[in-house]
Amino acid sequence: MRIVALDVGDKKIGVAVTDPTGLISQPYSSLRRNSNIIAKLANIIEELQAELIVIGLPYLADGSPGEQVKKTKDFARELKRNLRIPVVFFDERLTTREAQSVIRECVEKRSSRKQKVDSIAASLILKGYLESKKGAET
Repeated sequence: MRIVALDVGDKKIGVAVTDPTGLISQPYSSLRRNSNIIAKLANIIEELQAELIVIGLPYLADGSPGEQVKKTKDFARELKRNLRIPVVFFDERLTTREAQSVIRECVEKRSSRKQKVDSIAASLILKGYLESKKGAET
């Protein structure tokens, strides 16, 4: 089963995808949020034949939901209405910071870093989700 993960921000959405077996997470793209973002995501999901969407919820460090969690859940509701495939949430408190660290180590140009951080954060969300499911199975 192929899974798509989203790192939903106010300006951009990072997209990651599993391989066709559903075991390996990889960055896919970063999309600018605009009026046709749902259509763009629908095209990606259809093209990839994804069967599940994982959306990172950016809880505050103490575990409480902040304003961004509410915005993300509102976006997820709109996505569910339009795509009609299952959507699940995953706690992504540290993924953007971890993504920035990974990028600093791997990408030299600052402009390239900014372009990749959202899709890498989505990939880390997906990796965490996959690991949590694997742990639940054992």
